[in-house]
Amino acid sequence: MSNPTDDSPDPVKVDTPTPGSETIEIFGIKLDFSYMKSIPGMLRVGEIFLTLIAFSCVAASRNYYCDYKYASGYNYFEFVSISAFISTLIIYIMYIVDLHNKFVFKFVPWKLADCVWCGVYTLFFFIASCVLASNGCSQGGNKAGAAFGFFSTIAIGADGFLAFWELRAERMCTTTHRSPATIDVPEQY
Repeated sequence: MSNPTDDSPDPVKVDTPTPGSETIEIFGIKLDFSYMKSIPGMLRVGEIFLTLIAFSCVAASRNYYCDYKYASGYNYFEFVSISAFISTLIIYIMYIVDLHNKFVFKFVPWKLADCVWCGVYTLFFFIASCVLASNGCSQGGNKAGAAFGFFSTIAIGADGFLAFWELRAERMCTTTHRSPATIDVPEQY
């Protein structure tokens, strides 16, 4: 039973330090709900589900005949989809728990890392989806996996585009513009 005059810490705290951001602290772990509600956050959730569905479709439709002929293409698609799923989930959790602003991770340029990550996985997913679509072995699961692979390519590419747009806007704001009168010109000999 709780006493109203008790000064024990509350396990759940709602904190709104800045307008528009909503963080909730549960047992000392801060959860950033403003990222979950943002477009990049919702895109990450979409990527998580699309990559998991793509992996599940291909993994469920494996059979001996198709594996004998096209195992390397299937294995590559499964590797790309499950590694994208795991890394997207880790990045999403890092943003929700606000680990990217902690001391160890503070020195990582996250917008640039997002651009590179999204570019690499967009290329990998496009190649894997093309390989799976061309070597589908007339299996419905492989066709669905290829379709979800292309959807994942689009979602990850859109996430990369947004990350690039934010990086570009951030860099444009931090650069200083010098007028021609303030430019140092070395003297001619």
